[in-house]
Amino acid sequence: MELERSMEALEQFVQEGNLKGIKSVGHKMYGTTASVGMGELSRLARVFDTLTEFQPGMVEALLQETKAELGIVKELLDKEIGKES
Repeated sequence: MELERSMEALEQFVQEGNLKGIKSVGHKMYGTTASVGMGELSRLARVFDTLTEFQPGMVEALLQETKAELGIVKELLDKEIGKES
């Protein structure tokens, strides 16, 4: 899933403290999630996209919240796909 790849990249950039990379992935995730109506993920991605400085504690908390939300979305998608099979 594209969002999972973006999440992996985001985790790497957070680990490196790479603000430019974080913003780039956040921007991409925002576009992807907003275009398909994933409101909460879109909101979280927008925060990454608009960061002006790297604050490790805040960024890590945001990353964990985003991972949790992505898990919920993935679970819901898996259930819907299972219904169609």
